[in-house]
Amino acid sequence: MQLRLPIHVTDVQKYKRCPKMFAAEVEKRYRQPEGHLSHLGVLVHSVIAEYLRWCRANGQQTDYDRLPVILNDKHRESGMAPETWDEAYEICDTFARSHLVPQGHVMIEGTIKVDREGRLVHDDSPLGWLEGTPDFVDYERDDRVTIVDWKSGYASEPDWFQLETYAWLVAETISMTARPAEYELVYDYVRWNVVKSKIVTADDLPRIEKRLRRITDLMEKDTEWKATPGTGCSFCTEECSVEVRPYVCRIEDEAVEMARALILAEKEKKRIEGYLKPYIAEHGNVTVNGIEVGYKRSGDLVWPDVDTFKRACLDAGVNPVEYLKVDTRQVNKELRDNGELPGWLVAIGESGATLRFGTRKAKGG
Repeated sequence: MQLRLPIHVTDVQKYKRCPKMFAAEVEKRYRQPEGHLSHLGVLVHSVIAEYLRWCRANGQQTDYDRLPVILNDKHRESGMAPETWDEAYEICDTFARSHLVPQGHVMIEGTIKVDREGRLVHDDSPLGWLEGTPDFVDYERDDRVTIVDWKSGYASEPDWFQLETYAWLVAETISMTARPAEYELVYDYVRWNVVKSKIVTADDLPRIEKRLRRITDLMEKDTEWKATPGTGCSFCTEECSVEVRPYVCRIEDEAVEMARALILAEKEKKRIEGYLKPYIAEHGNVTVNGIEVGYKRSGDLVWPDVDTFKRACLDAGVNPVEYLKVDTRQVNKELRDNGELPGWLVAIGESGATLRFGTRKAKGG
């Protein structure tokens, strides 16, 4: 398989993740599914970029009134369903209200292209070897450049490879004598208004370049395109015999980050359910890919009147004791009223506690 030049940073990232999946995408044997979140991400990116350009062109740090106008235009161009407008607006409005638009030297969704020696070349140059398109670069500070990647999905676990590679590319856009000592890498999770950042220094750039070239050398020489187990892509499960093993976190820092992502996801689930319920109440449940979303009936018949039940049993010649079951509501009432259960009840009781994975308010929190 012949690699097409220039190689894009996202292609390097895909190869790093799984060579077999990357090769299948290049040969058009496979394409990652582009669902709602993928299309929404493209829309949100285009709206945020246009909003920043508008504010800068008009010398404004904010312009909340302009945001829905931009979204209307971009949403119409995207061809997405009308109901996605609200979700996109909520994300973009959160971004606009939490960011002041800088008026200094910045680059918005600009492509940087270099040759094999790492020297900057023009967009149409046939010498282009590697290119990348950072979402936002702020050059304003002399001692630090800030490189931002906007994320509109649900994930909040950063892969620093992409932004570190962008830092190396961005350095090539600055003359050697004016290059800053630091590069701030920022993942801006615009859906949650959560920012994660790290600093790399000018001393880190040779290491980043060395790693990049090691991977691109493998890409250009690879003839086997072996699958990487554990990446979880659908191509692997469909066409590859390699067992897909889910990632399991083992350290506290990752566990805390995943727990935070779970809390945010539960909040988002409740928000989406709020949107869905009026439609489902009127039109019924919605089925997507064989999964039904909506209301489901649970529970069986009940007989709340004990005396009536006893009489019916006796009339039918059935011993009502056979149907006896302890009413835990009465037990809980006893506990609430007296602060403890009587000894005889504790003596014959069995633990009915179960473990359920989920979230709850922490004690003392």
